[in-house]
This record gives sequence, structure tokens and C-alpha cells, in this order.
Amino acid sequence: MKILSLPVGKDGCSYYRIRKPFDGLNIVEEGCAHVLDIEKDRDVGLPHIMNLADVIFVRQGGEIGYRKITSMSDLDIHAVSVLDIDDAIDYISPLSDFYREYGLSEAEFDGKPLWKDGEEGFDLSANRLRVKSLHVGLQTFDYVTVTTPKLGKYAGKFNKNVYVNPNTIDFDVWYRTNHREHKRLRVIWGGSPSHYQDWYTIKKPLAKLFKEHDFDLYLLGSSYMGIFPKKYHNRIKVLPWTPFEAHSFRMNALEPDIAIIPLEANEFNSYKSPIKWLEMSALGIPSVVSNVTPYKEVISTKTAMPYKTAKQFYESMVELLTNRGVRKNIGNAAYQQVFTKHNLVNESKRLYDFLCQISPSK
Repeated sequence: MKILSLPVGKDGCSYYRIRKPFDGLNIVEEGCAHVLDIEKDRDVGLPHIMNLADVIFVRQGGEIGYRKITSMSDLDIHAVSVLDIDDAIDYISPLSDFYREYGLSEAEFDGKPLWKDGEEGFDLSANRLRVKSLHVGLQTFDYVTVTTPKLGKYAGKFNKNVYVNPNTIDFDVWYRTNHREHKRLRVIWGGSPSHYQDWYTIKKPLAKLFKEHDFDLYLLGSSYMGIFPKKYHNRIKVLPWTPFEAHSFRMNALEPDIAIIPLEANEFNSYKSPIKWLEMSALGIPSVVSNVTPYKEVISTKTAMPYKTAKQFYESMVELLTNRGVRKNIGNAAYQQVFTKHNLVNESKRLYDFLCQISPSK
């Protein structure tokens, strides 16, 4: 079987949705999966590569390019087409930075303009075309792959052929070390510029925690310094993104003691995957996690510190900041669950079997 993906980036989403699953597929059948690289594959030729494929994957946003490619007269594609999505963009919040690309109306916040057509890259006409293109892709591709059952229900409104391919952990690059605990504990969070609402829900308890407990907070990828009183800014370390290949190794090198995963209970967030908890658990790091979908479906009081209110967040953080035994027990239990149930190797075998079922060559 020959499985091909159109070119994807080197961001986290591209790795979790295409590059890592393809690594796993190549473990099951050596050389069966390939991510198209325009430069490296130039000599082989695009028509030849695509004509040989049995299954072709396209990432969310690449559906226009795929339609253009398949209209080329020198192609004789017999492959099954698969569109992969990891968000339900119809429900995107105006407080997300990605509203710039997918927002379908102007928006205000606290009585002030937040998004205005034609300003700061916000283009309603372009956004409508972008969203319509994705909807058409969801309807016209042979299959759609998604991260969670709930996102599968969303995709199922457009296409009856939906396969849940959950995000998983490659334990060849995510591994536990016997890192030392620090006198001043290290609390960590990582994510995109779309989480302001999530941080705002824990603004008050965080200020109280900074006042009462001695710890440092590491923010990876995005900064939310406006959430915290200025007098605590010297205890907040903001680090930029790294190439994804280095992501797990830097996480290990930082030796975090506790992870926090705030997520507001809203429609858009409910279609996300629990990847942040998977990553932290793969390192044996205990997490304080919003007890909402998609996390409440995979965590328990043994594998995380779930919370629903600001008060519960504060109490959970105090417990982890002051009790080394609790940190250790939760970290160990979380690691065991993720290694057993969210392992790339195991999920790759299931994905391979599914692709064999839909492949025209099988």
C-alpha cells in the first residue's frame, strides 16, 4: 500500500496529524507512507508520485490546492482522498488569534471593536471563502479523519465516512528522566495565541498563588503577561517556540514539576484534543486540568488534578505545590495511562488496518 500526504509544515499540528502518524505507518509497513516535499521530490515528478498513491491525505486548509492538482490533465489518480481536520472552525471565538483567518463577522469585546473588516489582516471576504472551501472539502473528500469522537460528529454533518485517529505520543522522543525537583518549583504551560479566555478564568487564583507560594511559571510559545500582576513578572519565563523536533527534548530539559492546562468550557474548545495532558503525562509531570471536554474524557483524579472552578484550581495547585508525594503519584499514574492507551505504535496499527480496508489496491 502506498500512502501519500500533500506537503505540510513543521508545526505541532502537522506533526501530530500527519508526520508522526506516517512515521508510525512506516513502522507497520516499511516505506508505505510518504509526505510530499516539493523540493526533494522534484526529480521524481508530482504526477508520477500521485498516480502511484493508493491513499492521499490532505490537511485542513489544503483542500483548494488538492482540487487544483487533481484538475491537471496528466494525472490519473485512483487514490482514496482523506481530509484531516483537528478543529471545528465554525465555532471559533473572537478572542482567539485565529479568528483573523476564520472569523465570519466583525466583533467587539467589552464594548470596544475587536475585529473590524479590512483592519489588521482581518478580511471577511477571504475568510468566507476559506471557510466555504473547508466545508466543500468535508463534503467531497472520500473520508475525513479527526482527533476525537466529538469532532467526528461535527465532521459527520458533512461526510458519512469519518475515522477517529486520535493524537498520540511517540515514546521514542517523549521519555521520562529522573530529573531533580527544584527548591522553587517550576510550573509550565505551552500553547498558541488563542488561549486568552482560558487564562482569564484563572487570573485571580494565580495572583493569590504567586503571593502565597514560591514558584516560577514557564510560558512556552505565547505570552499572557497581562494576566499577571506586574510585581510577579520576574517569576514568569516566556520562551519562544522551538522546531517541533526539539519540543519534547526542551520540555525534558526544563525539568518542570507541575503543568497547568486551563481551558474554558466553550463550544470551540470542546472539539479540541487532550494533547497537552498527553505530552505532560508522557514526561511523568502531574497536571492541573480543566475538567471539561476534551480532557474530562481521558483524565481521572488518579491521573490529574481536575478542576471546574477558580477555587478548585487554587486548591489543586496548593496541593501539588506543597505535597511531593501527590505530585509523584499523579505523575506516575498519568504516565502509565498514556503509555498504555495513547501510544503512537499501537494507534498506527489500527490506522494501518483502516487504510488497508479503504485502499483500492487491497
